[in-house]
Amino acid sequence: MVNPDSRSFRRARERAEPSIDDDPVRTYIQARTDLDEAVKQVTETIATIMDGARLLRNWRSVYVSDEGIPFPIDIMEGDDVLSGKEWPDAHSIATILSRYHLARTTVNSAWRVVPAQDRASLQPPYS
Repeated sequence: MVNPDSRSFRRARERAEPSIDDDPVRTYIQARTDLDEAVKQVTETIATIMDGARLLRNWRSVYVSDEGIPFPIDIMEGDDVLSGKEWPDAHSIATILSRYHLARTTVNSAWRVVPAQDRASLQPPYS
């Protein structure tokens, strides 16, 4: 559980706040670009996990490649393979989810300082 009073959380929140010296529109556009990239990374990771879950429904014929662990030759001749190089570990999942949440906080903070007259020309943050 994240403690919102922790030093690292406060630093992340402070980094998420746009600088007053920055151009608010450019700051928002960059924050939105970063958020879009974070969403893409999460989506790709979820797709990998879902593909793996689909394969594991028939787990008796599945093997994992790229991990140096032996499997019977008849299993390895099949098509049901999970790539150890592509399969995310818990740390990777946590990292991309954290990156998404920080990017979302940053884009919402940046949006709040965009002048109302400039908002019409921008794509608003995700809801």
